[in-house]
Amino acid sequence: MTGAALVARGIPAGPRIGVALAALRRRWLESGCPIGPDAAEALISLALAQDSSAHDTKEPAEPRR
Repeated sequence: MTGAALVARGIPAGPRIGVALAALRRRWLESGCPIGPDAAEALISLALAQDSSAHDTKEPAEPRR
């Protein structure tokens, strides 16, 4: 699993990649370290879902004065 794979799937480059990779690694270890393209795809899909849900709860912008 690489940051480039996550960027290619839509997570913007930057600190979010590191957070997503850490979460992927944790999930991978928790699930017994599965290997193969199906396992990688499942983990990447999970990372994308977590990333989008973590960033969908943005606080409202400050009103302009």
